[in-house]
Amino acid sequence: MIQTDSELRRQVAGTAALSDERPVIQYPYEDVSERALYTAHIAPIAARASSLLTANTDAALRERVRMSGAATDRALASLPLREHSPLELRELELGRTLTPALALRPADQGLWALLAVDFERARLAEIALTRPGAQDLLAKPPQRVDARDRRRYLVLQDALWVLARRSFYAGDYARALDFLRHMHPDPEDHARHALLRAGCFRALGRIDAAASAFRTAAAASHDPTSRSECQSLADHAAQAFAASDGPWSRPNPPTSAE
Repeated sequence: MIQTDSELRRQVAGTAALSDERPVIQYPYEDVSERALYTAHIAPIAARASSLLTANTDAALRERVRMSGAATDRALASLPLREHSPLELRELELGRTLTPALALRPADQGLWALLAVDFERARLAEIALTRPGAQDLLAKPPQRVDARDRRRYLVLQDALWVLARRSFYAGDYARALDFLRHMHPDPEDHARHALLRAGCFRALGRIDAAASAFRTAAAASHDPTSRSECQSLADHAAQAFAASDGPWSRPNPPTSAE
């Protein structure tokens, strides 16, 4: 983002210098949250970034700043959503908020981190799934997993969640479906699992399967808001949507002519 000299000096006032003994850039000591130092200073700046450009600024640069500001605004709007429950409502709200931001900045690992599927998490998940015996263990239904293997089994299920969600938000819906097929989600995650499957089906043009999976998500949820949202998506599964908005985008309101 673009900041003035006085703003930068105010932000670093009283901050110890970066050193090998205090590598806070490589290893931040403060998570991104509503009250974090990072977001406290970024919040008022995103909306006015474009206004700080000079009149003769190159059009391409102006567009990059606009896109960066729009993505930052989306990221800030997503922060309180990370605490929402149940899981399916959190997923739906975060997905709707951050998918357009990822369309603007697909390589921004900060946006991926807000979804808890950043590059490092995905890398570790890939490693977990390629270790000897991982696929044999995943092939077992939960009730047949021995107590000694239970911890590893849960780690592998978490790895599938990471890679399924990472693929979903990257727009690789076929790969996301493949990961989802190998999962045995806990009961409290059935609605979220069905919601992701429904989004994949809709994006792949499998409308009947999408509508059915959205209805499954609605039935599995105990939250009235989630049930209503999933049912609405089931009713409008055949409606076209912009790729930048994602397959969970809300139906367009009817026009006056309708």
